[in-house]
Amino acid sequence: MAPASCRQNYDSSVSDAINNQINNELSASYAYLAMANHFGRVEVAMPGAQSFFLKQSYEEREHAQKLVEYQMKRGGRVVLYDIAKPQEDTWKTLQDAFKTALELEKGNNRALLDLHCLAGQKNDPDCTKFLEDFYLGEQVTEIEQMARRYNQLRRVGPGLGEHLYDQELLRESAAKEPKSE
Repeated sequence: MAPASCRQNYDSSVSDAINNQINNELSASYAYLAMANHFGRVEVAMPGAQSFFLKQSYEEREHAQKLVEYQMKRGGRVVLYDIAKPQEDTWKTLQDAFKTALELEKGNNRALLDLHCLAGQKNDPDCTKFLEDFYLGEQVTEIEQMARRYNQLRRVGPGLGEHLYDQELLRESAAKEPKSE
Protein backbone atom coordinates (compact mmCIF):
# COMPACT_ATOMS: atom_id res chain seq x y z
CA MET A 1 0.00 0.00 0.00
CA ALA A 2 1.36 3.44 -0.93
CA PRO A 3 2.02 5.90 1.89
CA ALA A 4 -0.68 8.50 2.52
CA SER A 5 -0.09 11.78 0.73
CA CYS A 6 -0.50 13.70 4.00
CA ARG A 7 2.18 11.68 5.82
CA GLN A 8 5.14 13.84 6.81
CA ASN A 9 7.67 13.42 9.62
CA TYR A 10 5.64 10.52 11.00
CA ASP A 11 7.93 7.63 11.81
CA SER A 12 6.47 4.15 11.45
CA SER A 13 7.52 3.30 15.03
CA VAL A 14 5.44 6.24 16.31
CA SER A 15 2.51 5.14 14.16
CA ASP A 16 2.84 1.60 15.55
CA ALA A 17 2.97 2.96 19.11
CA ILE A 18 -0.20 4.99 18.45
CA ASN A 19 -1.92 1.75 17.39
CA ASN A 20 -0.72 0.09 20.60
CA GLN A 21 -2.09 2.99 22.62
CA ILE A 22 -5.44 2.72 20.84
CA ASN A 23 -5.49 -0.90 22.04
CA ASN A 24 -4.51 0.18 25.58
CA GLU A 25 -7.39 2.66 25.69
CA LEU A 26 -9.89 0.10 24.38
CA SER A 27 -8.61 -2.48 26.86
CA ALA A 28 -9.07 0.03 29.68
CA SER A 29 -12.59 0.72 28.44
CA TYR A 30 -13.29 -3.01 28.49
CA ALA A 31 -11.92 -3.34 32.04
CA TYR A 32 -14.08 -0.44 33.27
CA LEU A 33 -17.09 -1.99 31.54
CA ALA A 34 -16.42 -5.21 33.48
CA MET A 35 -16.34 -3.17 36.70
CA ALA A 36 -19.59 -1.40 35.83
CA ASN A 37 -21.26 -4.72 35.04
CA HIS A 38 -20.05 -6.26 38.30
CA PHE A 39 -21.36 -3.43 40.46
CA GLY A 40 -24.62 -3.28 38.51
CA ARG A 41 -25.48 -6.91 39.26
CA VAL A 42 -28.52 -7.42 41.48
CA GLU A 43 -26.39 -9.35 43.98
CA VAL A 44 -23.94 -6.44 44.31
CA ALA A 45 -26.38 -3.53 43.82
CA MET A 46 -24.01 -0.56 43.83
CA PRO A 47 -25.55 1.84 41.30
CA GLY A 48 -23.11 4.65 42.08
CA ALA A 49 -20.11 2.47 41.30
CA GLN A 50 -21.87 1.10 38.23
CA SER A 51 -22.47 4.62 36.92
CA PHE A 52 -18.93 5.78 37.79
CA PHE A 53 -17.22 2.89 36.02
CA LEU A 54 -19.55 3.08 33.02
CA LYS A 55 -18.54 6.73 32.62
CA GLN A 56 -14.86 5.72 32.85
CA SER A 57 -15.43 3.09 30.15
CA TYR A 58 -16.97 5.70 27.87
CA GLU A 59 -14.08 8.13 28.48
CA GLU A 60 -11.52 5.48 27.55
CA ARG A 61 -13.39 4.76 24.29
CA GLU A 62 -13.32 8.50 23.56
CA HIS A 63 -9.55 8.51 24.15
CA ALA A 64 -9.17 5.63 21.69
CA GLN A 65 -11.30 7.42 19.10
CA LYS A 66 -9.23 10.60 19.42
CA LEU A 67 -6.09 8.52 18.77
CA VAL A 68 -7.75 6.89 15.74
CA GLU A 69 -8.55 10.33 14.33
CA TYR A 70 -5.00 11.51 15.02
CA GLN A 71 -3.53 8.43 13.31
CA MET A 72 -5.59 9.09 10.19
CA LYS A 73 -4.81 12.82 10.23
CA ARG A 74 -1.08 12.04 10.22
CA GLY A 75 -1.40 9.55 7.37
CA GLY A 76 -0.93 6.48 9.52
CA ARG A 77 -2.83 3.25 9.18
CA VAL A 78 -5.10 2.25 12.05
CA VAL A 79 -4.49 -1.36 13.07
CA LEU A 80 -6.90 -2.75 15.64
CA TYR A 81 -5.71 -5.62 17.80
CA ASP A 82 -7.62 -8.21 19.79
CA ILE A 83 -8.81 -6.93 23.14
CA ALA A 84 -8.20 -9.49 25.85
CA LYS A 85 -10.78 -10.28 28.48
CA PRO A 86 -10.02 -8.27 31.64
CA GLN A 87 -7.99 -10.25 34.18
CA GLU A 88 -10.70 -9.64 36.78
CA ASP A 89 -14.45 -9.50 36.44
CA THR A 90 -15.44 -9.64 40.11
CA TRP A 91 -14.25 -7.64 43.10
CA LYS A 92 -14.78 -8.39 46.78
CA THR A 93 -15.04 -4.71 47.68
CA LEU A 94 -15.34 -1.35 45.99
CA GLN A 95 -11.90 -0.56 47.41
CA ASP A 96 -10.48 -3.52 45.47
CA ALA A 97 -12.05 -2.19 42.27
CA PHE A 98 -10.53 1.24 42.81
CA LYS A 99 -7.15 -0.38 43.42
CA THR A 100 -7.53 -2.13 40.06
CA ALA A 101 -8.59 1.16 38.45
CA LEU A 102 -5.60 2.97 39.96
CA GLU A 103 -3.19 0.35 38.57
CA LEU A 104 -4.95 0.53 35.20
CA GLU A 105 -4.50 4.32 35.06
CA LYS A 106 -0.85 4.08 36.12
CA GLY A 107 -0.18 1.52 33.39
CA ASN A 108 -1.91 3.66 30.80
CA ASN A 109 0.11 6.67 31.95
CA ARG A 110 3.37 4.70 31.63
CA ALA A 111 2.45 3.73 28.05
CA LEU A 112 1.59 7.34 27.17
CA LEU A 113 4.87 8.57 28.65
CA ASP A 114 6.76 5.95 26.62
CA LEU A 115 4.90 7.07 23.48
CA HIS A 116 5.72 10.71 24.25
CA CYS A 117 9.40 9.81 24.72
CA LEU A 118 9.47 7.88 21.43
CA ALA A 119 7.85 10.78 19.57
CA GLY A 120 10.49 13.10 21.04
CA GLN A 121 13.30 10.75 19.99
CA LYS A 122 11.87 10.65 16.45
CA ASN A 123 11.70 14.47 16.41
CA ASP A 124 7.91 14.55 16.08
CA PRO A 125 6.81 17.77 17.81
CA ASP A 126 3.24 17.43 16.54
CA CYS A 127 2.79 14.09 18.30
CA THR A 128 4.44 15.25 21.53
CA LYS A 129 2.21 18.34 21.59
CA PHE A 130 -0.89 16.25 20.84
CA LEU A 131 -0.10 13.93 23.76
CA GLU A 132 0.64 16.86 26.08
CA ASP A 133 -2.54 18.70 25.10
CA PHE A 134 -4.97 15.79 25.31
CA TYR A 135 -3.53 12.98 27.42
CA LEU A 136 -0.64 13.52 29.81
CA GLY A 137 -2.15 16.13 32.14
CA GLU A 138 -5.52 14.39 32.19
CA GLN A 139 -3.81 11.11 33.03
CA VAL A 140 -2.08 12.62 36.08
CA THR A 141 -5.46 13.94 37.25
CA GLU A 142 -7.06 10.51 36.74
CA ILE A 143 -4.34 8.83 38.80
CA GLU A 144 -4.81 11.37 41.59
CA GLN A 145 -8.60 10.92 41.61
CA MET A 146 -8.39 7.12 41.64
CA ALA A 147 -5.81 7.24 44.45
CA ARG A 148 -8.05 9.59 46.47
CA ARG A 149 -11.07 7.34 46.01
CA TYR A 150 -9.04 4.24 46.89
CA ASN A 151 -7.73 5.87 50.08
CA GLN A 152 -11.15 7.19 51.07
CA LEU A 153 -12.58 3.69 50.73
CA ARG A 154 -9.69 2.27 52.73
CA ARG A 155 -10.68 4.63 55.56
CA VAL A 156 -14.45 4.01 55.48
CA GLY A 157 -14.11 0.24 55.12
CA PRO A 158 -16.57 -2.32 53.78
CA GLY A 159 -20.20 -2.59 54.78
CA LEU A 160 -22.00 0.61 55.68
CA GLY A 161 -19.02 2.82 54.80
CA GLU A 162 -18.86 1.33 51.32
CA HIS A 163 -22.64 1.69 50.92
CA LEU A 164 -22.49 5.38 51.86
CA TYR A 165 -19.58 5.90 49.46
CA ASP A 166 -21.61 4.28 46.68
CA GLN A 167 -24.46 6.68 47.42
CA GLU A 168 -22.00 9.58 47.13
CA LEU A 169 -20.85 8.26 43.73
CA LEU A 170 -24.49 8.10 42.66
CA ARG A 171 -25.08 11.72 43.74
CA GLU A 172 -21.96 12.83 41.86
CA SER A 173 -23.15 11.01 38.77
CA ALA A 174 -26.62 12.56 38.96
CA ALA A 175 -25.14 16.03 39.45
CA LYS A 176 -23.08 15.69 36.26
CA GLU A 177 -25.97 14.56 34.07
CA PRO A 178 -27.51 17.25 31.87
CA LYS A 179 -30.82 18.47 33.20
CA SER A 180 -33.78 18.08 30.86
CA GLU A 181 -36.47 20.70 30.79
